[in-house]
Amino acid sequence: MPKQRRRTFTSETEFVNQMNSQNLRHLELELYDYVNWFNKHRIHETLDYMTPVQYRQEALKKLSDLLLTIHLWSTAGSIFNCPVLASTRGCSCD
Repeated sequence: MPKQRRRTFTSETEFVNQMNSQNLRHLELELYDYVNWFNKHRIHETLDYMTPVQYRQEALKKLSDLLLTIHLWSTAGSIFNCPVLASTRGCSCD
């Protein structure tokens, strides 16, 4: 079992072992709290010391920036297909 997965499994096991659920609803709330903590508050070494939520937000921002750059470049490229602008660059368009 990989080291990171082993730690996660240990954390999950500790969580389950310390549970003292009176009923199913209480167990659901405890599990929700644990998942919330794990995803939104616990930093992960493999995610550059960010929480999973922070890491996902950062990845989405990078992807958004990349897509915007591609869009801007593709739009700017089509401007130079205009005969008026092409002639200003020394091109002769028919």
